[in-house]
Amino acid sequence: MFLPTLKPQSILGLGTIVLDQVSVLSEYPREDTKTDCLETRLQVGGPVPTALALLRKWGINCALISAWGDDPAGNLIEGHLRAKRIDHSQSIGIPGAMSASAHVWLSRRNGTRTTACHRMPTPPALAKIPLDYFQQFTALHLDGWPQAAALRAARTMRESGGTVFLDSGSPKPGVQELLPYVTHLHCPRHFIEQFMGEPDIRVGMRRLLEAGPQSISVTLGQEGAMFATAESWYSIPAHTVDVVDSNGAGDVFCGAMIFGLLNGLEHHDCLRLANAAAALKCGKIGNDQALPTLAQAMERASSLKDHRLALNQAAMPQNRT
Repeated sequence: MFLPTLKPQSILGLGTIVLDQVSVLSEYPREDTKTDCLETRLQVGGPVPTALALLRKWGINCALISAWGDDPAGNLIEGHLRAKRIDHSQSIGIPGAMSASAHVWLSRRNGTRTTACHRMPTPPALAKIPLDYFQQFTALHLDGWPQAAALRAARTMRESGGTVFLDSGSPKPGVQELLPYVTHLHCPRHFIEQFMGEPDIRVGMRRLLEAGPQSISVTLGQEGAMFATAESWYSIPAHTVDVVDSNGAGDVFCGAMIFGLLNGLEHHDCLRLANAAAALKCGKIGNDQALPTLAQAMERASSLKDHRLALNQAAMPQNRT
């Protein structure tokens, strides 16, 4: 796969940041029983922070607007951002608040995960960041949280000629109002099924494109992924990989997709790169240690085996009436 000369980019992320406690289990326990952890670790996660960590590793300057408490989890979050060299000068530490956290049970047998989350209340100050701050950046990456701040930031970015990416893992309040300002939407299959009430993924993608985004990517788990514009769509099968940890794979997919789109890759190559990066992440446990380098993702996307994967291009289906 040919990678053009990289363009200078700066990406601002706005979204939730979470401290994950990941427990690796041989199998999920039945309710009201106990089981041993094969491995446990703490890591920083969240759709936007994980995508930014990948983009920073691939050489793009990144900043994050988020919020956390002044508890031990908040200290770990700040340390992570400093270590990743992700600017967080506009983020907010809330005295006395408990940082967002997640307990993740990871199956050693097949790499699937089950998650229970504690979410922070929305800090009103996130909707009062000076508007000229957003205009310093090439692009904005959102997860839809917090609602008012995300809408304000997306509107400001588009009005200044920037690009807006949205990773919507599940339907959140305000998504409908946000979509007209989104350049590229990424989501898993179940978002289309839940938000659009549409079992046919291609029809759901068409309806979402009509709501505002110029392009959409959808991850389909073991069935691969799809990419669509108003003119065409592409699908690609999943890579053959021994899945160790699927937690964060969609975030990595989205980060690689952002990289490809901002650097002018053809749409089918953006899909190939994102698909490869997510597969490499699934082959290792954790977030930091599992993030592939750009060279690794390029090599995987360009491998002989991947060249034989069929990329389908055809007109998008019309909506059913």
